[in-house]
Amino acid sequence: MNRLRQLGLSLKLATAGGRSAWTRLVLVATGFAIGSALLLAAASIAPGVHALDERRDIDATIGVNPNATNALRVWRLPQSFGDLDVSTSVVAPIGRGIVPPGLPRVPGPGDIFASERLVSMWPTLGPAIEHRLDGHLAGTIGRDGVIGPDSLTIWEGKPKSAPLERPGSYRTTSFGSPASATPLDVGWIVMIVVVASTILLPIWLFVGTVTRLSAATREARLAAVRLAGATQRQVRFFAATEAGVAAALGTWLGIPLFLLIRPALAAGPIGGLHMYPTDLAPPLAIAIVFLVGLPALAIGMALASLRRVVVSPLGVSRGAKRSHAGWRWVIVLGFGIAVLTWSASKHRDLKAYGDVATFVLVGGSLAAICFGLIGTATWSAWAIAHKMAASVRTVPAMLGFRRLDADPGSVSRVVGGVALIIALLGIVNSGLISAERSEGPPHLWGVGPMLGENDVGVERGTHRGGLATLPGVRSVTWTHKIPYGRESPPVGIVATDGSATTVEAIRDKLAWSKAEVHTLPEFWAQARAVNDDYTSFRRAALAITFFLLLVSAATMLVAMVDWLMERRRSLAVLSAVGVSNSTVRRSILVQVALPLVTSLAFGVGGALLITWLLYTAVETPVVFATGQLAGLVVAVCAIVLGITALSTPWLRIARNPELLREA
Repeated sequence: MNRLRQLGLSLKLATAGGRSAWTRLVLVATGFAIGSALLLAAASIAPGVHALDERRDIDATIGVNPNATNALRVWRLPQSFGDLDVSTSVVAPIGRGIVPPGLPRVPGPGDIFASERLVSMWPTLGPAIEHRLDGHLAGTIGRDGVIGPDSLTIWEGKPKSAPLERPGSYRTTSFGSPASATPLDVGWIVMIVVVASTILLPIWLFVGTVTRLSAATREARLAAVRLAGATQRQVRFFAATEAGVAAALGTWLGIPLFLLIRPALAAGPIGGLHMYPTDLAPPLAIAIVFLVGLPALAIGMALASLRRVVVSPLGVSRGAKRSHAGWRWVIVLGFGIAVLTWSASKHRDLKAYGDVATFVLVGGSLAAICFGLIGTATWSAWAIAHKMAASVRTVPAMLGFRRLDADPGSVSRVVGGVALIIALLGIVNSGLISAERSEGPPHLWGVGPMLGENDVGVERGTHRGGLATLPGVRSVTWTHKIPYGRESPPVGIVATDGSATTVEAIRDKLAWSKAEVHTLPEFWAQARAVNDDYTSFRRAALAITFFLLLVSAATMLVAMVDWLMERRRSLAVLSAVGVSNSTVRRSILVQVALPLVTSLAFGVGGALLITWLLYTAVETPVVFATGQLAGLVVAVCAIVLGITALSTPWLRIARNPELLREA
């Protein structure tokens, strides 16, 4: 009961600061809600991809037995309608037959079962499909019978008039099952979560900054509690409870937030994969770790902040002077660069070490570089301010440098995270541009020379299937190289009079021949789709970057406003002795500009250096995303300077001379 009373008292203390206390709690809960939702989303990527793989295995894994009596004869007949490729399987039961996955029964002659997406397009495509396949829509394929929500799939019972021969079919006695698929790789989940945690560093900085809001006011309340008879241990319990409750509330609110964004994630942003929203479900054990671990992390941060703080009835004292030993981050950064440089110089030898050793070497060096960039950028700003604080002549520069020298973590810690954001965006965009250039339209499926021709000649004389009799057909070239391999069905690249009706007439004539027919414009469209995929990846990376920049901007605004309000008496003193408002504004600008310059320098330099070393180590063509980096630098400068300008109203409040009357 005593512990419950202490818990109730700590909750009252947490909300006793009025609007500022409630604002702090709401901001902490919001930060943890966003972080929890994004971590749950990151942990759901591997299970979502695994669910797709399971359904793909069910579709691809079959049991073939040429002598089975109760089986299903299957003809795989790829079809195309307009620019849509439809996976079509025609079946005929042998004996009792077996039911294909996702179907309620074995299709009867002419019965067409289509996937959900194809059924949704049936009012426009249905008549053409039923005419070509000589059937009628009988039902929808269940989700366990298609790979994903965008699948275009048809199962049809063999029509009596279909000219299909047994040599072109196979006899199956079973289809695959989820149990036969590869087990879920937990290692991939852990790796994705670690990467996501690194990307979410600005959110953790936001949470850490918010938890320190109004620190002096809260410490004064804790001193009052000590004066009332509380012990040092109870004071720590009060502080930990305040942080833990807000973090727990935000973490659990991350669940509905994750469910809210899950449909958007399933729509294709993750590698262009379209999934069912229910596929994106994190493993229960990992979800519990997040839901319990994040509040525990908040409690640990709160206790760590009080580790060297002694709260006595007479006030608050700190046990040690603040250290400026940030130069140690230079060693961490140098170590990471050295390991990555060695990996780049020995990139051919890395293959002999295996994937695990390569991941440890390259991944460990990248982690050291990431943390080293933030720490070194922050420490460099302090070192420059410490050196110049005593030598500058102007009052604004002197105030800004001395403030940065006395408290380097007030703003520079927030701005320092920008270095990591810039470096990550540069590395990711460089990789996407390199992949796009190496797999672009000129190499699409090995038919690059064909894509550059205005017309395609007839292969060895005659058209297959009597296509020469169709009006509008100019020529057809048959190839087995699309998509790959000699075992794939023949593909016809046709040149026509440009009419869509002509192409559909060709496809109707070849409906039962296992052949595919495409035009050169369709190949160009598919080539552009490949480019669009890489463009969408770059846009997604840019969107994530700007989201994190907005979080960093919010963190910076909160830190600056809190800094102004916590030091309002000092600013009021400056106002009373005649220091102008513009002088204080310029000093704040200096205090922000120096960490910004060091962060931009380390971010851009780190992006270029890491890109060169990393892609050399993994034997990938090196391309520098200079355009994206330049745009990001401009955006960062605009955001940081804009946030600095937004703090002006609070500066006017803090400079009110009447604040000198405060006790």
